[in-house]
Amino acid sequence: MDLFRSQVQHNMGFDARKTNGNYFMPLSKSDALLREINSLDRMRAQETVKIAVLYVGPGQWTEAEILSNTQQDTSQAYRSFVCSLGWPVDLATFSGYIGKLERDGSDGKTCPYFFDEGIEVVFHDATLMPTDKNDIRQIKKFLALDQSAFIDLGCLITDTVNFEISRNEERVVVAKSVSSKVDELREQFGDLNTILAEASAEMEEMAAVPVIAVYFPQLGFLSSIDIAYFSSDATIAPQLNDWELEFQTDQQRYYKNMLTDALDRSPGDVFTLVNGKHK
Repeated sequence: MDLFRSQVQHNMGFDARKTNGNYFMPLSKSDALLREINSLDRMRAQETVKIAVLYVGPGQWTEAEILSNTQQDTSQAYRSFVCSLGWPVDLATFSGYIGKLERDGSDGKTCPYFFDEGIEVVFHDATLMPTDKNDIRQIKKFLALDQSAFIDLGCLITDTVNFEISRNEERVVVAKSVSSKVDELREQFGDLNTILAEASAEMEEMAAVPVIAVYFPQLGFLSSIDIAYFSSDATIAPQLNDWELEFQTDQQRYYKNMLTDALDRSPGDVFTLVNGKHK
């Protein structure tokens, strides 16, 4: 014991003489101490977190409507999102953290779970839990939600998402005035026809042949010239100093030049930027 004490004092800086607050003293064995040690042994080394995941369908506002959704009521996008959170574990046999879910099937058969060296996360997906549409108290006790939370959630979603345009375009579209940056990018995208018309006129002067400025998401701005101007019997030869051919089709050739490079910098790849802000 004395050797152990001296090693601890030397390596960990404890002082057995009690001359300061950092001294080493053996604990007295007792039932209370054993209970504390057993409790300590049962504690997980990782932080444990449980997160509620809800699906809110179109026009759903009340907690009864939202909590009664099943997997069949959800969208493919929602199911893909839940799958990306972690991996499903069988509640009946899984030995890891499940956040007080029952293992007898009353809270569902599986739940999404994530684990790494520092944390365990269990996701309480309401759509995976058996639900009585007339009595949602069982599911509420796990999600710890109240009526005001659902009202706030509904208002936030309605104020943030333009549902009509989202349905038409089959993607989530942020409503106006939610983000000044999105509004600015959307305005730039709306002015694209004007930008392309002005660029076409300027590039025609550069090339001495008709040029159409075009924009492709991710590819950016390009200049398009009818391939007929490159045939051997063409009466006018394009003047393409410092123009770089990007690709061609049976009808057109597409180039980059100093003007398209400038447009790629500003306004830039507007459509992709807007979509990125919507996500």
